[in-house]
Amino acid sequence: MSKHRKILFATRHCYLDDSNGAAVSSRELIQLLAGQGFAVEVLSSTALDLAIE
Repeated sequence: MSKHRKILFATRHCYLDDSNGAAVSSRELIQLLAGQGFAVEVLSSTALDLAIE
């Protein structure tokens, strides 16, 4: 019997937002977990963390 290691990462911020340090760190962590055999799914919104100047 194999163990299924699954992770759902859910966030209200955009997972692909390069201006958000938390999103960048989250992507790096999720890539590391996937590389270790975890099945990772990401659920996020489109809210960007852009500064208005």
